[in-house]
Amino acid sequence: MPVFTPEELIKASAGIFIAAGTSPENAHVVAELLAEANSTGHDSHGLIRIPQYLSSVEKGEIVTDAEVEILRENAITATVDGHWGFGYVVTEKAMEMAIEKAKTSSVAAFTVFRQSHIGRLGDYALMAANEGMIGLI
Repeated sequence: MPVFTPEELIKASAGIFIAAGTSPENAHVVAELLAEANSTGHDSHGLIRIPQYLSSVEKGEIVTDAEVEILRENAITATVDGHWGFGYVVTEKAMEMAIEKAKTSSVAAFTVFRQSHIGRLGDYALMAANEGMIGLI
C-alpha cells in the first residue's frame, strides 16, 4: 500500500482544487484542513470529501473564491456572510478575526452563515488554543 506524507496529500489536493478554479490560497486552506482531518483519524472529514466538494463547485453550491463579508461588527462580536464560499476558508477567517478581538477584549462571539461544509470542528478550536485561548464552535 502506498504511503503519502501530509505534504504530498496537501499538494495533490490543492492542485485538484486549483484545477477546479479555486485560488491557490483558498485551495491550500481546504487541502490542509482535509489532510489534517485524515491525520487525526477523522477520515469522514478528510480527503474522501474531495469528490463531493468538486460536485458542489460544479453545481454552483460552493463559490470557490467568495469574499467573506462582515455585515455587523462591534468590539466583541461580528456577523459574517460567507457568500457560499468554502466553509474551511470562511470559518478560518472568522476564527482569526475572533481571536484578534478576544486578544483585546478577552472574549469574542461570531455568527457565520451562507458557507459550505466546514469540516472538522476541532481545527478551529485548536486555532484558539494555539493562542492560549478557549475556542468553542
